[in-house]
Formats: sequence, C-alpha cells, structure tokens
Amino acid sequence: MNTKKLKSLRVLNGLTQEKLAEMSKMSTKTYNRKELGLIPFTNEEILTLSTILNLDINLVNEIFFDNHITKCINNTNSFQTSCINS
Repeated sequence: MNTKKLKSLRVLNGLTQEKLAEMSKMSTKTYNRKELGLIPFTNEEILTLSTILNLDINLVNEIFFDNHITKCINNTNSFQTSCINS
C-alpha cells in the first residue's frame, strides 16, 4: 500500500484523519493504523474511501494495490484470477 499517496490525497482534500475516519464510519485509531499500513483496508473501506476522495481506478490501484493489477495485466495481456490471489 502506498501510505504516502493516501495521506497526501487526504490532506489535499482538506481532511484530517479524524474527519475521514468519521466519514468512513471507523474509529480514528483504526483509520490511523490503516493509513500507516499497519492493518489492511477491507474492500468495502477501499470503495468508501475511493468515493470520498474521488479516486479513479488508477489511483485505487496505485494506493491500495501497489499497481499489482496493472503489472498483472501487463505481464499476461489479460486479467487472470490468479493475479488477485498472489
């Protein structure tokens, strides 16, 4: 996970961790730990944050999946389920 990019976009949107946590329906402590990369975001949380921060699929891939999806597609020229599980 690209924690620096997530923090940067949160700040650019004028949001504190407390406010984004509240908007995401999680405690500030939990959000803080997730933003630091100590515990992962769930898929539902990623979707919620993507909506709040107005992230396109490329930014979601870059922030939460370390461009793994793009690398997988580029390496296989097609999307394969095995890429998700690796």
